[in-house]
Amino acid sequence: MLSYHEDVDRRISVPSQAAGQDSVLYRQNVYLGVDPLETDIAADATDIASAYDLDLSDETLTQSLDDLSAAAIEDWKSVTDEIAERATDREIELDSGMYIDAVSSLYASYLDDHSEVTVTDPETDPFDRDPDTLIELPPINPGPLAEFREYLDHHLKCQIRDCFIGMGVEPPEQFRVLGNGRLKATVAYTLLDMYPEYHDPNNQQLLEKD
Repeated sequence: MLSYHEDVDRRISVPSQAAGQDSVLYRQNVYLGVDPLETDIAADATDIASAYDLDLSDETLTQSLDDLSAAAIEDWKSVTDEIAERATDREIELDSGMYIDAVSSLYASYLDDHSEVTVTDPETDPFDRDPDTLIELPPINPGPLAEFREYLDHHLKCQIRDCFIGMGVEPPEQFRVLGNGRLKATVAYTLLDMYPEYHDPNNQQLLEKD
């Protein structure tokens, strides 16, 4: 994104089919992990892992899947399932143990001259599953790191807002925010009268309480 505002190399070329360079959004898949030792189910998690002759040490948890046998991977899946089931049964929140486990390489989505959305593929993607979240940003000037982090937080709130709108539900107040979330939602807000224009940062009337 900085390449749009300063003289730095551009990581991804603008696709030739894009309507213009401002019609491109930059994407990255984000995958979350949970360290059970940082949650209220730590003791149970240790016992469950021990039943499979596994341990939850930092060294073990940072191992690559490529270094594990098929049998070990299946055991870890069983451990994960049992921990999740026990946490659900006991209504234990795992948020405190969440961390960013892996991300894909950067890739792009863009609008063509007919306002059709096309999504390219990342060169590398660590997991064969849907990401836990997706960053999809226009070529803004990222600015200082602290400000960019705040922008990412706002961007994810916009995505949550888009999910509610897509279900035909008014977003809760904490997610009733203005700005770009997902590209497909922005296109819908722009082209379809049935949707409020939440992508427009100047549409302050949408934020007014009833």
